[in-house]
Amino acid sequence: MVALTGDGSYMFSQPSTVHWMARKYQTPFLQVVYNNRGWKAPKFSALAVHPDGYASRAADIDVSFDPAARLRRHRRRRRRHHGHTIRNPREVEDAIAEALRVVRSEGRCAVLDVWLPPL
Repeated sequence: MVALTGDGSYMFSQPSTVHWMARKYQTPFLQVVYNNRGWKAPKFSALAVHPDGYASRAADIDVSFDPAARLRRHRRRRRRHHGHTIRNPREVEDAIAEALRVVRSEGRCAVLDVWLPPL
């Protein structure tokens, strides 16, 4: 199983519970998190509904995750889960290969925190 999600959805999915259940029921998976360090969808929704409103003129409408969350960090506690942050596109192929190896061979979940251009 491979799950793809944005950083906001990932953080609000209660990842500690999700990973605990995966360990309990022995259902490891690879989680790829597209991390732009903010809520881009709500920003664009505000701009679509109110194109001339405050959000269109403001430098910051408080939808960024600053400081950036370390999405892979608590996954690695006690080595139960594999975690890797990818900030360079050249790292993607090797990181996915390693994460899939961990899921398939070791039966552990893996989280790839893939940094995209910021919000």
